[in-house]
Amino acid sequence: MVAPRLGNVVAAAARHARASMARSFAASTSSPLPVSRSAFSSAPRALESRSISTTSPLKGAAPGGQHHAADEPNGWLFGVKPGEKPEAEGWEYISYGVVGGFIVLMIAASYRPKTSIKVWAMDKIKEQNGDA
Repeated sequence: MVAPRLGNVVAAAARHARASMARSFAASTSSPLPVSRSAFSSAPRALESRSISTTSPLKGAAPGGQHHAADEPNGWLFGVKPGEKPEAEGWEYISYGVVGGFIVLMIAASYRPKTSIKVWAMDKIKEQNGDA
């Protein structure tokens, strides 16, 4: 017998849970409810009934599709005129510290002692041969 796929098992468990929830809900209420209707069946219909025209526009979008003056090309690299010093962003100093720390760590790691078994064995062979 071939083992069922995990997706089939999960789907069957979800169907069973919805059916048992609907049965227990129907038994606890005085008005008769169909057993096949679960508590989650109204959620997809509510999403389908939404119209696209009711959605709000994007937060960064300009009204009418117009461009802001900051988006227009002005001929200067990154919008900074020659001779002016650009303002430092908040993340720049943190990134300088991270990159500097990484460089220091790599230099320190290159000077650590060699503790490999191969290095020890090579040193022993050199001692025995009198090369050391």
